[in-house]
Amino acid sequence: MFTKLRSLLRKPPNGIQGSEIMNGNEIVAKNLRMLRKIRGLSQIELAKKTSLSNTYICEMESGQLNISIKVVERLAKALEVPLKMLFEEDLLALPLSAFERFPYSPEEKEKLRVEKEKAKEKLRRDFKKLKTALEAFELEVKG
Repeated sequence: MFTKLRSLLRKPPNGIQGSEIMNGNEIVAKNLRMLRKIRGLSQIELAKKTSLSNTYICEMESGQLNISIKVVERLAKALEVPLKMLFEEDLLALPLSAFERFPYSPEEKEKLRVEKEKAKEKLRRDFKKLKTALEAFELEVKG
C-alpha cells in the first residue's frame, strides 16, 4: 500500500512540475486524486457521490481550478476523510490510521465502531487458532 501511495504522490497534477512549490489548489488536486484512488473510486463515481460533473472532478484534479470550500467539504465527505486531509502537504507523513474512513454522522460512527469490534474479535479468534497450531507443532517436534 505504501508503494502505491508513494507512486501517487510522486506524480504532480497535470501541468505542475514536480520541483515547483504547490499552491493550495495544487495541494488539494494532488490529495484529491490520491484519496480518490485509495478509496477505489473513478472520477465518475466520485462525481455521483458529490453531485458534481465528472468533467469538474477531472479539472479539479488537474490543479487548474479555484475550488470553493463548499466543494472541498463535499469531496471530503464523499471520500470519508477529515476536511483537513485534503490540505495536507505530505500525506505520506500521516500515520496509516489517518486513511481510515471518517464518519460524518452518528449512524456512520456507530457502524464503524461495530465493524471495528467485529474485526478485533476476528483477530482474537485467528490469534487463538494460530496459538493452538503453534502449540501442537511444538509438541509434535518435541515428541
